[in-house]
Amino acid sequence: MKKSNLFTFTTDSTQADLKIQLYPIKQYPSCGNPLVAQFITLGQLPVYLPNNYEYQFDRVKKGEITSQTFNLQITQRYWFWDLFTFNKNFVKKAGQVLSAKYQEGKN
Repeated sequence: MKKSNLFTFTTDSTQADLKIQLYPIKQYPSCGNPLVAQFITLGQLPVYLPNNYEYQFDRVKKGEITSQTFNLQITQRYWFWDLFTFNKNFVKKAGQVLSAKYQEGKN
């Protein structure tokens, strides 16, 4: 939620007029057939697995609760050479996708 920059967070909840109740992110299983090609080529062929996630939170404002659910599709690449890449950040990517889906829903 913080990586999406949708809301400004504070440590003192008494001064906030909007409270957010978060739920655990759910991951749905995806097809693993591309991993067969990865195994056969010993990792020399990059494969992409589209993973589906469900992100849910409640907005609580003056006792009124508004539930929001977003289906996020985050594709992950698996490749032998990615073992040497350290800039993979799932939380950052999930925040970017959440921000885009949130803005898309506001229009």
